[in-house]
Amino acid sequence: MRIGQDSIKGLLIPTILVATATLLTVPWSYFVVKAAFDRDMLDVAKIHALRVELGVARSNAGPLTAQQILETEMQVDRAVQVGAYYDLQYGDTFVGWKRESWDSSPKLKMDEIVRRANGDVLLLKLPNSYQISVPLIFAGKGKGFTYIEFSRQVLSEQFWEKEGALVRRVIGTSATVIFILSVVAIYAYGTRMKVSNIRQRAEMTEQGLIAERSLTAAVLAHEIRNPLAALRFLLHSLRKNSDNAQKVAQSADTIDSELLRIHQLVTDYLEHEKARSFRVQNVNLLDAAAGLQMVMSEMFRQTNTELFTIPAGQDVIVSCDPHALRQVLMNLVLNAQQAMGTNGRITLKIGVDGSFGTLDVKDNGPGIPPEIREQLFKPFVTGKTDGHGIGLALVKRFVDNFGGSVQVESESGMGTTFHLKLPLAASGISQLQVEKFEN
Repeated sequence: MRIGQDSIKGLLIPTILVATATLLTVPWSYFVVKAAFDRDMLDVAKIHALRVELGVARSNAGPLTAQQILETEMQVDRAVQVGAYYDLQYGDTFVGWKRESWDSSPKLKMDEIVRRANGDVLLLKLPNSYQISVPLIFAGKGKGFTYIEFSRQVLSEQFWEKEGALVRRVIGTSATVIFILSVVAIYAYGTRMKVSNIRQRAEMTEQGLIAERSLTAAVLAHEIRNPLAALRFLLHSLRKNSDNAQKVAQSADTIDSELLRIHQLVTDYLEHEKARSFRVQNVNLLDAAAGLQMVMSEMFRQTNTELFTIPAGQDVIVSCDPHALRQVLMNLVLNAQQAMGTNGRITLKIGVDGSFGTLDVKDNGPGIPPEIREQLFKPFVTGKTDGHGIGLALVKRFVDNFGGSVQVESESGMGTTFHLKLPLAASGISQLQVEKFEN
């Protein structure tokens, strides 16, 4: 759904650009057509004026002949509503013709007549008409001017009758060309961006693989170090209790078990490089807590740390990798012990929540600062001066990969509780193969 929304958003802006570019051909074409229209109108007016002036010049009969010429010339063009000729030879004499349906007629004073006769072509655009004055210049001196008034409506009708098909064809062709060019340009830009995105993703993927391998190496070193620390204390116990056969045998069995677990841990990480999967099994949380207590007993005895287990009153069987669960619990209790120092108390509480088995790891330490709590499960984030920020990141990845979850609850001076949830074996999740370190 998210991909579809992104695709729609990605197409929206190019579509708007193409539509805008296409639609802009209409006003642009209108301005071009309008300029051609005005030019043609002036040319028509000049032709009419020239015919009037030639007729008057040939006849040399004064205003009466000019009147006849105007009527003959102007009636032919139905766009012309008023025609007039001002001749300075006869003062402000006005000779004109007007269609009966037209209301207005020119009324000019002598100074305006002289100005127009000695000026350039004058075009006045009124709401219903175009008024054009074309001067008659002879030997560098204005002799008069022809005045013509065109109906806007009739001119427009004539223009569209004559040029409408051509204008529509030009607008259609221009819009099509601009549309095609815009689509091609946007496609080329999109292709370039897609190639750039693919290249960036490839670079990010390569960087991610390098970072993942670096993280894997750091996690492996961290997870080997924890059981080795426990083994040192067990060896110390062997030396101290060398005359107690039962103690020696128990410590030797635990050392052997932990060495096998380290071996399995290294094997698992090597399998991770080959994209192998976790071995999901049914695990009794009470047995997992008891095994952890046995491994950590000697270390906690040295720091005077108490480790208690509160069972659920029933067997809580979850689906996960027992080695991974041991790593999770060891990380949590070691973090708790290091936060408390000596004389601390850690409680493992087992329970059930719906289709999940729960295991809460609670300590009575100083708590976790809020600024660290928000990023607690991110790699390399730690509040310890000698910490690497790997353990809790690994805890979350293990638990997430088995379909569970981990949350932390902490208050300054009141200790910290990690709430683990793993799917119950009865839910059928135990049959799933969960990809190791799957993001």
